[in-house]
Amino acid sequence: DFVAAASHDLKNPINVIGGYAQMLGDAVYGPMSGEQAEITGRIHEQASMLERQVEQLTDLSRMEAGGFRVEPGPVGVAEIVGRTERSFRALADQRGIRFAVDRRAGAPSRVVVDADRILHEVLGNLLGNAFKFTDTGGEVVLGVGATEDGALEIVVRDTGRGIPAEALPHIFDRYFQVGD
Repeated sequence: DFVAAASHDLKNPINVIGGYAQMLGDAVYGPMSGEQAEITGRIHEQASMLERQVEQLTDLSRMEAGGFRVEPGPVGVAEIVGRTERSFRALADQRGIRFAVDRRAGAPSRVVVDADRILHEVLGNLLGNAFKFTDTGGEVVLGVGATEDGALEIVVRDTGRGIPAEALPHIFDRYFQVGD
């Protein structure tokens, strides 16, 4: 399958870029200025993002072929929220967007979910879009709490331009994107 082969071929150069950026960031090749360290950090973040996108492409290919498996397991909610917050903090600072996490009382401490494939991808996409469409000086809030029946509730709020009313019926259509 073309997608599987292309994904495989992309992983090695992405890992090399990310690995060298990590080594530069760890000062393996000597000290860097603050600006160099910041740029190196961004390279590493973008390589990680590209790696996740290639993994998503591979998962999509598996879904279409009927070979995708969800592997749920117990995960700490604080761990999920902390990892997500750390992942997006640099982007928020870079874009001049206030990023807050609203931890409401009553949220379960653990959930059973495929954290890597489902939760991080979905949450990453929601937050990625929130940051993409929020202007400098705006705000993105990740809300974590519980529904009335005690289930985990995760909400992303932002001051971005929102989704036009005419696009709402199509946001879950395959390959649909609201125009930039």
